[in-house]
Amino acid sequence: IITPTTQNVTILLTDLTGKIVRQQNATLQKGDNTQTINIAPLSSGIYMLKVVCGNGCVSAVRKVVKEGGE
Repeated sequence: IITPTTQNVTILLTDLTGKIVRQQNATLQKGDNTQTINIAPLSSGIYMLKVVCGNGCVSAVRKVVKEGGE
C-alpha cells in the first residue's frame, strides 16, 4: 500500500455479501507499506480487501482468493 503521508487506516476483509470477516487498524508510513492479515481461519472463497483512511476514503480495493481446506 503506497500512501502520500503517514496515516491511520482500517483494513477490512469482507465476503462477497459485504459482511466484514476481518478488521484491523494500522498506521501506514509515507511511501510503500506492507501489512499482513490472517486469513487462515476463513473458509475457502473470494473476499474483498479494503483499506479505509481516517476520513472515510477507500484507498485500496483488492480481490483475495483463499483456496484449499477449511
